[in-house]
Amino acid sequence: MIIRCKPARLISFLIIVLASTHCRQPQPSSKADGTDEINSFMKSLAELCDKEIRVFMINSDQNVIGERISIAAVWETCNRNEFRIALKLKENETVHLALTLVGDDLLLKHDVRTDDLAPAEFTMYGGFASPTGTPVRQSFPIHNFGSHLWPGYESYSWELSLETPAGPLHYFEKNDESIQKHLIIVFISSPEE
Repeated sequence: MIIRCKPARLISFLIIVLASTHCRQPQPSSKADGTDEINSFMKSLAELCDKEIRVFMINSDQNVIGERISIAAVWETCNRNEFRIALKLKENETVHLALTLVGDDLLLKHDVRTDDLAPAEFTMYGGFASPTGTPVRQSFPIHNFGSHLWPGYESYSWELSLETPAGPLHYFEKNDESIQKHLIIVFISSPEE
């Protein structure tokens, strides 16, 4: 037996079947996409906003490995949605390290400025957090922002990790698994606490 129907009815039927099939697909939970971990990480950082900060760079020179070099740093913004610190890493440049919630994603950006606030040669690089982060560690591959600035550096990434809920916060710049830069951000309670 052959059933004949008009093409418009057949198309309507197929659209309804496809739409109802799509609606029944299981929706990923925020746990699977890292949203809970990102929110926990940012909440932990926000709880440190009232602290004074000290920043140290761990020297990677083979002759003085482990030496701490003090770096001038100031808070610019600190809340549950954005964490921004200005770091004086070079004599005539300041790196504005920014972690920002963008929807359910966490974006790390390096806004590098000269002393006259002009953009440096290499600026606005970073990436979105990978889905493998935890409430105390987030990693950011360079592929999102900046790989075009440095051909050959496509394997660069950054990792931010809290040693304890009270800090310190470790910042690692990596090339593959080799650490290129290690900053330690220490949070100091004010004397009246």
